[in-house]
Amino acid sequence: MSAYVEPDLSLNDPEYLSLPNCTYRYDYDHESNMLVRNVSVIIDGPITLLAAVFALVGAHFSIKFLRGAGLNRDLTAALYSLAICDAFLIFTVVLYHSIEATSLFLFDVNVMWNKQKAVLITYGLVSLASTVSTLLVVIITLQRFCVVWWPLYFNNYSERSIRSETNSRKVSNSYEYETKRTLRTMVSLQMKNGRWFTKNELRPYLVPFFVIICSTIVNLPVFFEFHLEPCIFWQYFTVTEQLTATEMRLSQAYNFLRTVIMMATQTVGPIIIISCITCATEYKVYKSLQARRRLFESQNRRRSIIILEELRETMSRAVAIFIAVKFLLLRSLPIFFDLYETIHGIDSFGTTMTLLVRISDFAIVLNSATNSLAYFGRKHWLENKLKERILRKHKNSSQLSVIRKQNSPTMQNDIAEV
Repeated sequence: MSAYVEPDLSLNDPEYLSLPNCTYRYDYDHESNMLVRNVSVIIDGPITLLAAVFALVGAHFSIKFLRGAGLNRDLTAALYSLAICDAFLIFTVVLYHSIEATSLFLFDVNVMWNKQKAVLITYGLVSLASTVSTLLVVIITLQRFCVVWWPLYFNNYSERSIRSETNSRKVSNSYEYETKRTLRTMVSLQMKNGRWFTKNELRPYLVPFFVIICSTIVNLPVFFEFHLEPCIFWQYFTVTEQLTATEMRLSQAYNFLRTVIMMATQTVGPIIIISCITCATEYKVYKSLQARRRLFESQNRRRSIIILEELRETMSRAVAIFIAVKFLLLRSLPIFFDLYETIHGIDSFGTTMTLLVRISDFAIVLNSATNSLAYFGRKHWLENKLKERILRKHKNSSQLSVIRKQNSPTMQNDIAEV
């Protein structure tokens, strides 16, 4: 509970009496809106904190996985950036409304009543982090598409980068030994173990950095949608501040432009791109693995190798479909609400619409909180489940083949030839 605040108002002071009453995110005047308040407090409070825990677990999986994965450098940089961005998004969401909602849920006291400046800042940061996270998922999907369709090019490109970096390190180490001067060909960053970050190591992070810069430019107006104005907080009989929408935020033209930009960067655009690229990628993976399987069968390879290839194919398809469907379900809800707000205005939202908006906002947070779990945390559980299913299918197929061989000598010869 918040500490007691010494009253600083005088009922006879007309300057204070002219100030409006403080109104915060979860303040509702009518009893009919108590359902909205209670549901909002639960979703934005403890449930969002639970999602934050999932985000931390996902970050742990991602860091542990990427350290020894040996993936393409560009893909690794994008995955690292996504994990950091999702963690930052959850952190800003917790500051933006989760602390306030949790305090109301547990103590029925708003501990953020005199910290609205932090709420104002995190409002823009939440939108920025959400855009960056979404675009990074698009970048990761696009990079996977390129690697699958043009594997030789990206493999040669990666090898050239590694050779260039190795040669650069040799020259730099020799130069340092002979001259004992500052290394001109190295970036001035060094870890505790003496390992230097070269330009080739930092180059893959240029794309995530460019995404952050573009997202900042796109979301810059969001930081000016609200401002602070003085108000009277009668619970402590003192003057504080509250968030108030600016004229720009109330403008229908701005809301329309904002909806179009958000649909292009966070909802419709990414959904279409990810869906199309995922389908094209999985088609290429399917055709490649089918060709490889026919090659293995023609060479009389062991059955375990064929089963392993089928496991990889099924794993790749299952994970890709899961990520695409998760993104589609959790990120598509805001499309309808943005259009509705643009056409009818936010004041037209009733109880049902307000509850759906709260659920939609949480779905965005949940999508980011489960990104790392989707990419990294699924490995053992999903792989074991799929392995059991494939082995069971091959076992049944083998038993059926044995029965057919016993009953049909012709089929036995055909199978032996294959």
